[in-house]
Amino acid sequence: YTNILTDIRSGILKPGDMLPPETQLMDKYGVSRYTVRHALEDLAREGYLVRAKSKGTMVNCSSPTVGYRNRVKGFSALSGGNGPVALSSKVLASSVIEPPEYVREALKLDEGAKVFYLKRVRSINGNPNVYVEDWLDYGFIPGIETVDFATNSLYDTLEQRYNISPYRAERTFECCFAENEEQLNELKIPNNKPLLRCTSYVYDVNDRLLEFYVAVVNGKYIVNE
Repeated sequence: YTNILTDIRSGILKPGDMLPPETQLMDKYGVSRYTVRHALEDLAREGYLVRAKSKGTMVNCSSPTVGYRNRVKGFSALSGGNGPVALSSKVLASSVIEPPEYVREALKLDEGAKVFYLKRVRSINGNPNVYVEDWLDYGFIPGIETVDFATNSLYDTLEQRYNISPYRAERTFECCFAENEEQLNELKIPNNKPLLRCTSYVYDVNDRLLEFYVAVVNGKYIVNE
């Protein structure tokens, strides 16, 4: 992971470059196939790489980052509790875990620190639209794993239960394909369907990094009022 990331950041691997086959990466870095695959999955999840079945893995061509301040809103806030748009959530995972390395680095956590991991599919009018994985520093939010996030808003819970207000976010948007069978099945899409990935870092008013999430969005959705 670190070696490939260093090559990307240093310019040895440039945007648009195709990565060598897994066997060559194994020989180059002296690691197992499992280690190579895990590193590629982590780097793709973070937006450094784009992976496509039958095409290979390439360095992402662009990573435009957008800053959001004073208007960080969650999926549930879009409905405002009114109107014709019915929003719903399906919880796939909700637990306190030791984060994988890329999450620990993203949240700038010490080794051994815990995170609250929340994986959901968000639907619009019953149609799966967003597959999202959330990781939050558990040190700020003890006991949050007892909340049912199929019916409760994450950001409302942070504000009402922990007095934490998400204030600004740094978000990267890029084109992608589904990374695994679960995403294909939950979003009900074919494996060649283009998607939009949003990678986000969310901070509170004191500029503490609270949340790291990766959302995969199933194209556009039109609602006629």
